Amino acid sequence: MANFNGTTLFSRDLLDDAPFASLRVAPVDAEGDLSVCDIVEAQGGLALLFGGGLGGRHLGDLIGESNRLRLGKALAATIRDGRERVLDRVALTSGAVARVTLLAGEAHAPPHRQGILHFSLVDTAPYRSAPSTGIEEEGDADDPFLMVVDAMPDGLVVLSGEDVVFANAAFAKLMDESAEQLSGRSFTELLAPAFRQACAARLAAPGFAWELSARLQREGKTLPALLHGNSSFGGEGAPVCVITVQAVEAAGIMPLQDRLYAVLEQIPISVMITDTQGIIDYVNPAFLKTKGFAVEEVLGLTPRVLKSGQMNNRIYAQLWSDLKSGRVWRGEFENRRKDGTLLWERTTVTPLRDDHGMVTHYIAVNEDITQRKAAETRIWHQANHDTLTNLPNRILFQDRLTAALAQARRRDAQVAVLFIDLDHFKTINDIHGHATGDEILRQTTDRLKELLRDTDTLARMGGDEFVIALVSDGRCTYQQRCRVFSGRLWNRDVPR
Repeated sequence: MANFNGTTLFSRDLLDDAPFASLRVAPVDAEGDLSVCDIVEAQGGLALLFGGGLGGRHLGDLIGESNRLRLGKALAATIRDGRERVLDRVALTSGAVARVTLLAGEAHAPPHRQGILHFSLVDTAPYRSAPSTGIEEEGDADDPFLMVVDAMPDGLVVLSGEDVVFANAAFAKLMDESAEQLSGRSFTELLAPAFRQACAARLAAPGFAWELSARLQREGKTLPALLHGNSSFGGEGAPVCVITVQAVEAAGIMPLQDRLYAVLEQIPISVMITDTQGIIDYVNPAFLKTKGFAVEEVLGLTPRVLKSGQMNNRIYAQLWSDLKSGRVWRGEFENRRKDGTLLWERTTVTPLRDDHGMVTHYIAVNEDITQRKAAETRIWHQANHDTLTNLPNRILFQDRLTAALAQARRRDAQVAVLFIDLDHFKTINDIHGHATGDEILRQTTDRLKELLRDTDTLARMGGDEFVIALVSDGRCTYQQRCRVFSGRLWNRDVPR
């Protein structure tokens, strides 16, 4: 058992098969001769296990003699074809046994490429001074095995379920907290919200090693990191996991997933990610800026928080029908900001699939088109309305008259068309000026509007000419409508 300040934290057996260290080597001999393969960089606990720095040493110095040829040939093959290879139970000269994952790295000195080796300990027996007998004495906090783990340059965390039961000094430093403060915390809560579900899914499926590019969350800031985990079942059946945590800045690399995250955080277009039930898992800063929300106000909710009530429900039904069928949906929404103001957005919603082709999330990309919509509305209005009176012009009146006639046929109703002009209007313009003439046109418009129903249409044809379409509702003929209109034109007390 491993002991920290007198408290039993975890069995050291749990660290068997844990991601432990990485090496970068070059050049790689085409025949697999490890005696000429220099160690360029070492990360993790190997330096401690081999008694000091590894820089300048050969890879062959670390690998047991019986495994050098096998590993050398596999590494040479990986450099040639770029394929990842995994070798089980590779004996190290320190006496430990490791699983080694081989990768091809970047060019070192042409035509050579660097080789990358990730070590996971399969048998940690050489680092145990004696078989575990239960809870050790408090003095065992100086156990060399724990000292090695705590001195690792990368963070190491041991979980029971999702709860932290041990964190080494490197991880505590990454989180800017003490190991005691981290103990008992949920590990997923130490990650940025966008990565919690992915990590929880890996923790819930013991029995395999996994890797995740994520972001640690501390004091409102996030830190990109690579997580290497190995999940299994503890002695009482509870899932346990050992995770090594490497800050991306320390690794000197930015993996694809983290580059994509950086893009999402910086692009000016609103992005929202939900699970398959529509629960919001992630929103980017552009989303928050556009909608006026704080991140904690939307995470865990559904996109209904944006509904304006202005959209037809058939649109939402079609959206979910397309998504449930695995299709991409594109359309436009009039959404509501936190302050209640409305905005138009062009939206593309795409199903996200896992390695097995199963849809796990939906990502919605929203472009604010409020100004474009306003411009379109303004241009349409200008093209279809008279600028002086704001009445429909000849073009719009023809469209409305056509619609009114079609509706009248269906309902066995009638439509009357009235033409009106103003006598002596030219004389008024000549004597009193066009400003007076314009004011008379506006007042005439207001007077005529008072005489009409909402179903009628009043338009200006030009000059002093107006036209009206009176729509009967079946309770009276168009002749009766015309008589009523004429009577009210001269006497406002006549009912409509």
